[in-house]
Amino acid sequence: MYEGIQQAKYPLRFQRQKAIGDYIVDFYCAKVGLSIELDGSGHYEMEQIKRDEARTKALEAMNVHVARFCNSDVDRSFEQVCEAIDRAVKGSLHQPAAPAAPSSEGAGAVGDLHASL
Repeated sequence: MYEGIQQAKYPLRFQRQKAIGDYIVDFYCAKVGLSIELDGSGHYEMEQIKRDEARTKALEAMNVHVARFCNSDVDRSFEQVCEAIDRAVKGSLHQPAAPAAPSSEGAGAVGDLHASL
């Protein structure tokens, strides 16, 4: 995924494995406060679903919008996933500027975004 973003010369910078608060997100774009999470099959077990929900709420409390995609969608529908990410980014660009998400200390305001294909 990261290589695809880099090869497309996307105009915004995404970081891989970015520490935000107590969490490490898969991809993060600070300019729009967007976290992209790629979920493998383990994310669909009840315990992990609950942990992911708590994680998303915690990230949103730090003004980080969360877009989740399952790995199989990335593998089978890469272009549609990229288009959904692009819509999420563009939607976030049109929102009022948000304070930067903290790295591993502090918190911000509340945000909300869930992407789907």
